[in-house]
Amino acid sequence: MKIDFSSTASALVDGGRRLALLILLFAFSAPANAVVCRITTTGTAAGSGAWASPMDLQTALTNVACNEVWVAAGTYRPTAGTGRAISFNIRPGVALYGGFAGGETLRDERNPVANSAILSGDIGMPNDPGDNSYHVIYMDGTTGAGVIDNTTVLDGFTIRGGNAGGDNFPHFNGGGLLCRGNGSGKKCSPTLRRLVFDTNRAGWVGGAMYNYGSNGGDSSPVLSNVTFIHNTAVEYGGAIYNEGYNGNSSPRLANVTFDDNRSDYSGGAMYNGGGGSSGISSPVLSNVTFSNNHADDDGGAMDNDGYDGGNSKPVLNNVTFNGNSAARGGAIFNDANSGTSIAVLSNVILWGDTAGNSGPEMINYLGASATIDHSVIAGGCASISGAICGSGNIAGDPKLGALADNGGLTQTMLPGSGSSAINTGNAATCANAYVNNIDQRGVSRPQGSSCDIGTVEVVVMGDMIFADGFDEARRGGAEALEAGRG
Repeated sequence: MKIDFSSTASALVDGGRRLALLILLFAFSAPANAVVCRITTTGTAAGSGAWASPMDLQTALTNVACNEVWVAAGTYRPTAGTGRAISFNIRPGVALYGGFAGGETLRDERNPVANSAILSGDIGMPNDPGDNSYHVIYMDGTTGAGVIDNTTVLDGFTIRGGNAGGDNFPHFNGGGLLCRGNGSGKKCSPTLRRLVFDTNRAGWVGGAMYNYGSNGGDSSPVLSNVTFIHNTAVEYGGAIYNEGYNGNSSPRLANVTFDDNRSDYSGGAMYNGGGGSSGISSPVLSNVTFSNNHADDDGGAMDNDGYDGGNSKPVLNNVTFNGNSAARGGAIFNDANSGTSIAVLSNVILWGDTAGNSGPEMINYLGASATIDHSVIAGGCASISGAICGSGNIAGDPKLGALADNGGLTQTMLPGSGSSAINTGNAATCANAYVNNIDQRGVSRPQGSSCDIGTVEVVVMGDMIFADGFDEARRGGAEALEAGRG
């Protein structure tokens, strides 16, 4: 659309000119034809959706006219429905943005850090998880049009207190977010950005998130700048369970941190299950940190399971594992289990993880395998049975610092002076479309003679290592990275 600013301006007096400018700026702050509805904690069902007359969140999510929703700071709990099955149901094509103070005219004026918007499952007795919502958020790609794609957006929220403790499917899975794409042509693959999943629980699988693609369906969200912390599952996937059973569940994760998530069985942070003859769970992880996650049995951070003829083949680019623990496979457990399980690792740090039984860093079980290149591995790549060791692998200490705020939108582990990870990465992996020559914080790669292994690109000046790369090293930072990934 072409706008003739000269003819518009000539017809306006001073006050009108300012009003017109505001209208134009507002028009270009959202996609064409987007109807923006504004939400505050004091909004009502009778609200018009303006900041002066806000809606409540549940009303906006059920109003078909609201295809973009701006949410002001505060805590919001689902109210529609009965009992613990109530959730915030996000329809296909709806974009939900948190972090507003109230009064903004442009989406980019929001600040999710300063204006925390919390979606909470604590619907009953305060601070008693026993009566919380089964799922704080529900995205259903199984009914109606059944297509939740990247135009469905959740951006700028903390999701807290979901408790999937029900007695029947699906209410024992996905305490924070249940995402279903079941049936041929059905899909649940939204865009998830700038989120924190905190203290959610599942009685079976996927404490924070359950992505379920079955019978020809697809559930493969795209996550960027997301933190999973203190989530638990009784069985599999303390934070995330990706299940493709005769379907596909292969999310894409970039700039994500998993910290202190727990599973009583397998996959302390993430479980990738490809089941059935056509089942696939092969996520792609880039610039992802796994720290201090635990499973009582297998895969302290990650369990990759190809079962009943299915396929689990995760791809890990510039990923860091440290401080994770399990009985077998302190960081990663690959299980072929009558199917196929092949993990592909490049520029990965596996260091300081522990196993009570065997395989402190990785176990390949029942014919599973892993291909590994340019990675730092405690004990060396050859110490992992079933691994196919390529070039550039290192057994030296990466000298990782504690998980901390080193810049960017998620916490990371900064390698110290003399780290084996510095300047030893595979340049092709750093430059691929997923890593895109940027680290987890938004710092450009490489900073030295070659890019670094792991999630952090170290900025060295003389003998000093800096947590951030100053403005010139972080050109555009994490916000530019988000924009580039769409």
